[in-house]
Formats: sequence, structure tokens, C-alpha cells
Amino acid sequence: MLVHWPEVPVKSDLHIVENGLGKVALWSNIIHDLKKKDPEKRISIQSPWPDLYDKHKDIYSSIHTMDQSVDYKKYFDKMIYHEPYKSHYLKKDIHMTKAWRDMYDLPDGDTCIDLHVSEPDALYCNQIISNMQEKPYVLLQLKGGTNVGQKAYSPDHQGFMKARNYEMDYELVTELYNNYNEDYFFLIIRTKNDPYSPSLENYPELGFLEDEKISVLHAIAQNCKTFISIDSCVQHFCSQRGNIKKGVVMWGAPTDPITIGHDWNVNLMSEHPSKVSVGVNTVMEAFESIIKPNKKIDEPTK
Repeated sequence: MLVHWPEVPVKSDLHIVENGLGKVALWSNIIHDLKKKDPEKRISIQSPWPDLYDKHKDIYSSIHTMDQSVDYKKYFDKMIYHEPYKSHYLKKDIHMTKAWRDMYDLPDGDTCIDLHVSEPDALYCNQIISNMQEKPYVLLQLKGGTNVGQKAYSPDHQGFMKARNYEMDYELVTELYNNYNEDYFFLIIRTKNDPYSPSLENYPELGFLEDEKISVLHAIAQNCKTFISIDSCVQHFCSQRGNIKKGVVMWGAPTDPITIGHDWNVNLMSEHPSKVSVGVNTVMEAFESIIKPNKKIDEPTK
């Protein structure tokens, strides 16, 4: 049997990025400066979220962390693994993007992500948007954290993710809906396992984007009005370089906005030591400070 094996004239460097979706998305922050530093060097990435980089114009290939069939010797030159969690980032006084830039010897920069939207994802999102009654839409991600689209984590990690869930989802969404359903369409990002109140499905100006591809979640974020989320992928997808969408982020242990957030958002710290607990009124005031930037705090809700 005659088999033709294509030659690999130029190998790429493989950058290995592990752990959660937000972290993998944040790595895109440095791509532009990596290319600027060595324009001829091809960049590949290995991560748990390969579809996030599949269509990126500056990424030669994107492969899954668990793919055991890869011929590393044939396709890759350097294997590069710079892990913030094994660096001075552990002191929690710098942002994760800054830690990477230090390890890669790159100049300081912003904290934006730099991902690309493929044409199929853009067309698919346009279909979703067409069902929103021509209203601007607000993204909501109050549950789930980094397990969007992933296989089950260990029981210990599932407990960690549950502690990051915002438990007052019904109260908050109801308040948002009652005050702003005439002006906005609300779209909840969730997995089928996220414990949202079933009563929320009765609201006509409220939709659910469930178990979608990660690249679709990034694409839908590019045209939203704003967002409200826990520390998870939505806050990063709304931080696209050149297209920042300011939103509200609720934080609980052990993450914080200094190390993995974005300073243009309204970052609300938890009132509880071990879970996300922020009062509905506090979230509403933060939301209104974004959609009504000239509104005084003591003005009544619409």
C-alpha cells in the first residue's frame, strides 16, 4: 500500500496552557506580541479548549490536552510551558497576563483577550440574535464557572464550582426582568447541569444558551450591550481587544479581580468568606451605573 505523508517544512512552537476556560482565553492576550517578537515563528497551542483557537489567524494549530495521538517530534519545534500557578503570580499582586508576559520576556500590556470570530459562528449568532425582538441583549452567567462544555470534574472541584454559583439567581433575574424587559433581552449562558430556577423559563424576554460551543459563546459576547456574571468565561469574552463590553462581575473566594479580572468592569466582592454572595440591590445599582452612567445612586429603580 502506497501512503503519502506530507512533509512539514516549518515546525511550529507548541505552547501548553492548562486548566480553566478563562485562563486559556486570557493566554490570547500575548499572541500579538509573540508574533511581533518573532514574525517568522509559527505558534501552536495545546489546551483543554482547542476550538477557542481553531480559526485564529495567528495560530498555526490548536490541539487538545488529552490528545494522545499527536506526533510531537514531527510537527513541533519547541515545547513551551509557562505556568502562572508556578510563578510569582502566586503572590496575588499581579495579573495573570502580566505573569505570562514576564515569563515570555514581553513588554507590559493590557488585560484584554485577542480571539477571532469565525464566519460560521458569526452567522449562527446572527440567527440567535434575530429571535431577540430587535432589542439589545444582556448576557447573564450566574452559575457553572469553568465547567462550560467540559466533562465532569472531581467531587472536590465540583464543590469548588458550586461555591462560585450565585444562589440568588431567581431574585436577581426577576428584578432585572421586571425593570428592564421592555428595553433589553436577557440571555443566560448555562449548561444543562447548572441549577437555575425553573420559574425563569416563563419569561418571554429571557433566553437560554445551553451547552454551546465555546467559540459561539465568545462570538455572542461581541455584540451584547453588557453582562452580569460570576468570575467565569463571559467576563473574559466581553474583554476582546478593541471591543470591550463593560459589565458587572461578582467575586468569591479564592479568585479576585486584581489577578484575573479587568479593571473596566464593576467588580463586586462577596459578602461571604467562602461563596459568591452579593445583594441583589448592590448588583442592580452596579448594572444601572453601566446602562445609565449619569444616573445618581439614590435615584429610584426604573
